[in-house]
Amino acid sequence: MAKLANTEPPFSAYSLGFVFGPRINAGGRVGRCDLGARLLATDRADEAETLAVELDRHNRERQTLEAGILESAHALASLQCEDPFLLLAGDGWHAGVVGIIAGRLKDRHARPALVAGFADSSPQAIARGSARSVAGVDIGAILRAALDRRILETGGGHAMAAGFSIRRDRFADLADFLRERIEPKRAIVAAASELLCDGLVSPSGSTLDLLADLDRAGPFGAGNPEPVFVMCDMLVAYAEVVGTSHVRLRLVGRDGGAISAIAFRAAGSELGKALTKSRGARLKRAGKLKRDDYGGAPRVQLHLEDAALATA
Repeated sequence: MAKLANTEPPFSAYSLGFVFGPRINAGGRVGRCDLGARLLATDRADEAETLAVELDRHNRERQTLEAGILESAHALASLQCEDPFLLLAGDGWHAGVVGIIAGRLKDRHARPALVAGFADSSPQAIARGSARSVAGVDIGAILRAALDRRILETGGGHAMAAGFSIRRDRFADLADFLRERIEPKRAIVAAASELLCDGLVSPSGSTLDLLADLDRAGPFGAGNPEPVFVMCDMLVAYAEVVGTSHVRLRLVGRDGGAISAIAFRAAGSELGKALTKSRGARLKRAGKLKRDDYGGAPRVQLHLEDAALATA
């Protein structure tokens, strides 16, 4: 699997979470759910190779499905500006990727996001959906309460992630119920858009040795968030869209030190639009420091989460 993913040891928590994890999980999303378990359990090289190839194919299929649905979901989300949550559904949206879509929307819009896919366009269709929430809004409890009200066919989960199924004719009722439960928490939802930073760093100080020290504090995740750093007064040497939705930049500090940066899946967002117009401007940047091995020698890259004018 590492060979197929073009990644080499030493493997990190990032490798497990973002390189191997999605491939192992892809069988359960769009293929057969036993493939990942069989790969991890086998001691036969030929079987492992066959399973890894199949999982890699399913992962690419998952990525294609996700990209198509995400474009439609972003368009629908832009129409839901008033509520402190997002509730979206589409005919034919694959149930195996709606959880990923909900997570993407939650991250971009800093609101609880519920995404469901109807198997067909019939009035009797039942949708399978997933929800992702922000701190302070227990989406699992909310969906269990909606199930008790018989709005949902099934529903439950934990505070930050949950699943549900619903008939088409109860979808509007679910929206009303979410307003009832989440509207009183609007201030809590608003706080989710605040970006808390842990320190200042310069391009010259963003070294591989610093990354090694930071890694000793990991693995990062719920309860142990990855540090976010601010770089002040950075000149944008260039900014461009790469791939289909990422924005890549080159930043130069006052001391002449430079660092590459990237804002993933930002091209269509307010941040992405601002970044692509920022060449020659001086900005403050906030993000996470990552190791970048692409193209040969390892280096440090800034994964951007936000930006502001240097004078702000």
